Amino acid sequence: MQGHRLRRFMAAGSGLLLAATLGLAGPAAVSAQDEEPVRIGYISGGDADPFVLLVTEGIRAAADEAGVELSECDGAFLDDTALNCARTLSAIDNQAMINWQFNPAIAPQVCEAYGNLPTVAIDTPEEPCQATFVGADNRQAGLVAGTGLGEFAQATFECQYDAYISLDFPIIPEINAARAGGTKEGFEAICGAVPDDKYFSIDTFAGGPDQAENTRRQVADTLTILPDAQTILIVSPAGDSMPIAALGAADTAGRKDQVWIVGHGADPTVLDLIRNEPQWIGDVAYFPERYGELIVPLAVALARGEEVPEEVLVTHEFITADNIDEFYPAE
Repeated sequence: MQGHRLRRFMAAGSGLLLAATLGLAGPAAVSAQDEEPVRIGYISGGDADPFVLLVTEGIRAAADEAGVELSECDGAFLDDTALNCARTLSAIDNQAMINWQFNPAIAPQVCEAYGNLPTVAIDTPEEPCQATFVGADNRQAGLVAGTGLGEFAQATFECQYDAYISLDFPIIPEINAARAGGTKEGFEAICGAVPDDKYFSIDTFAGGPDQAENTRRQVADTLTILPDAQTILIVSPAGDSMPIAALGAADTAGRKDQVWIVGHGADPTVLDLIRNEPQWIGDVAYFPERYGELIVPLAVALARGEEVPEEVLVTHEFITADNIDEFYPAE
């Protein structure tokens, strides 16, 4: 299957999967001892991204624990690939879907391609087949990030700064507006309104699906037009790969000590940075490793024709060098 990958996963394990985590209760626990395994399809957004891969691995583990037959395909952040995944999975006799393709504009086509099976959507709206949504509380995550940045800026430079750069993903406007807007709102509640001439929005999808490279290029360009800036705040509603690229661009320009970063995700790629990099203020944790414990029981309930809540949202925490071991102890 050119352009995408299909993985069939037949669980052999047994036991109970408890659908209660992050302070949220899910549907009834799933038994792995049904005579016929529940069949669920999964379109991953793009497993090349560390955050997405953690979610995928959690879904596999939860499916294994629940005795679910999981058929999966990687959408690779590409519309055509996600559509091909949907068509491929339609040939399998799935009973429900888990869908995480990243472009809401093509969601109707993707849903139609797999027969509008009842769907658990992850972090991106997947109408009209979406029966329940699992993911971030986007505005709250933004407020947590902005508050963390504002408190740091107030304590460190009395809220004096030269530029505020937001690494955005307007391809998903509603979610980006909630995360980026919430981040700005949280920051402004402490440091006052961001002046228009200090505010810069970078589209992390401008140039193709490689968000990190797009970010590196555009941050380098932005630094060029800000030769006199000494204090540059960078927030990343789009995730953690992008601020890593932004930090790299600043380092290449010899200006690493002028940028201060707050990310969204707290995936394993940034845990050492949170601990050891002075320019990395902190990250809003989304706990991707726990998503599967929420998602799989919901998908099983849909496969059985049971009612599910309209949404199940993550509880977010601001992770810094001071508290990281409470959430992710050093090995």
